[in-house]
Amino acid sequence: MTRAQWLRRAAPSLRVMIRAHHPLERRLSIRVGIKGTGPDKRHVLGATECPNGHATIELSPTIRSARLALLVLLHEMVHAAVPRFMPGEHDALFRKVARKVGFVSPFRQIHAGPRLDAELRALAKRLGPYPRGH
Repeated sequence: MTRAQWLRRAAPSLRVMIRAHHPLERRLSIRVGIKGTGPDKRHVLGATECPNGHATIELSPTIRSARLALLVLLHEMVHAAVPRFMPGEHDALFRKVARKVGFVSPFRQIHAGPRLDAELRALAKRLGPYPRGH
């Protein structure tokens, strides 16, 4: 199984976490690898683009742990759920939804509160090890 396949298996469970607090109706594409270039690219763990009602979520290939992969994927899915989404934006609506899902501030970084951390660890255990390679 590839990392992208593993992440796609996780997405429905994460979508349920978001939908409990905010609609997430966009179709999702999930891939491993961050497009673009520049000095900040190596520090980016996730990115989301939402053209035409479709969200493309990219996760960094440097992520090695299942828990971190789930945390980044969920953070990016919150971006996809927020209708006024602008790349990299962490506005009041994003913060409200993220907080309800279980993230804690600062929101430009990715921090899970205790409840969310426990849920993600349990999901990671059900999914099995995060695959090596792409």
